[in-house]
Amino acid sequence: MSKKLSIRVTATTPGYSPSSVVSPSTATTIKMAAPVNTVRPAITGTTQVGSTLTVSSGTWSQPGLSYTYQWYLNGASIAGATKSTYTIDGSALGQKISARVNATSASYADASATTLATAVVSVGPRALSTAPPALSGAAQVGQVMKVTTGTWNTTGLTFAYAWYRDGVVISGATGSTHSVVAADRGHRITAQVTASRLGYNTATAKTAASATVLDAPPAKGTAKASPTATSTVQ
Repeated sequence: MSKKLSIRVTATTPGYSPSSVVSPSTATTIKMAAPVNTVRPAITGTTQVGSTLTVSSGTWSQPGLSYTYQWYLNGASIAGATKSTYTIDGSALGQKISARVNATSASYADASATTLATAVVSVGPRALSTAPPALSGAAQVGQVMKVTTGTWNTTGLTFAYAWYRDGVVISGATGSTHSVVAADRGHRITAQVTASRLGYNTATAKTAASATVLDAPPAKGTAKASPTATSTVQ
């Protein structure tokens, strides 16, 4: 345990009784030697983006220790990663992970031990579409159609879009809306949503096809043309 030091000095001489005095205690607390790590801490879990890893504390030569943790990517410390678990994010893709366990005690000097590095972190799984994207808006020349992103089983996704005319990609149509043009007349429109996230495989989902695109309605107030009169020369 922790102790403070003092010293007793005893003086003796023939014919006199011994006399002693004790020095004041030291202000510095003296800790015993640091504990020894006898079994290295180890990481368990799948080294894949999105998975959670756990580090054990290892085995030490002294009981009653407290532990703190630090995680590393290719030897560089990960800011804020100071728990016994670490959820792998996309920035770890292609790197190796390790962790250091710090053993502390009021009675012993501090000590630490580092795990072996993991295998290289692999790409995370694709997101799954739980509800497909859908189109809205009239399938008619001059109208604007929109596509939703649909619903996915994970968060943090970004989305990209592509539009198709009877299954053939429409060049330049890469937004979440599509202005229906004359070239779409007589065809059916679909859209594809691509979901991506750093460190994960991309995933796609398609809408159902629209109704067949109709021509634009006649402008309001436009008079119908009168039949052309013909005459016969006698």
